[in-house]
Amino acid sequence: MKGFKIVGILVAVVGVLVALTPTVLLPVCQELVKTAMGAFVPMRCHYTAQAEIAVGGLLAFVGVLLFVYGDGAKINGVLNAIVFALGGVVTLIPTVLIGTCGAPDRACNVGAKPALILLGALTMLIGAGGVWQAWRAGAPPTASAAAA
Repeated sequence: MKGFKIVGILVAVVGVLVALTPTVLLPVCQELVKTAMGAFVPMRCHYTAQAEIAVGGLLAFVGVLLFVYGDGAKINGVLNAIVFALGGVVTLIPTVLIGTCGAPDRACNVGAKPALILLGALTMLIGAGGVWQAWRAGAPPTASAAAA
């Protein structure tokens, strides 16, 4: 089995873990918050979980693409650059973009947030390693490489 196939499987597994972490493995808070108008809405961590499901699905899809089409150096580099960027998004969603609860002892801050940060960092390392390997093979991932 070639290295790109192993990386594709690894990225797909990490994508599934990203999607399952805030919902099944380390679930976020399920409480509702009462707004000033009297309506009840989910907490921010609910929306973080929804966004991470989407990003995890994208990561799993890119992992499948790496597994199937990653044998060319150019496409391998481009797909790994996408993996790197999605890893950054995985990390930014619970920390900057959407966030989690304000209480530090809640389930989202104790379990899901650190796990997602770790998975995002791992994803970025995998993507950076793949880009580096493609660059070493003589095909730097550029916009023109994606069009080719």
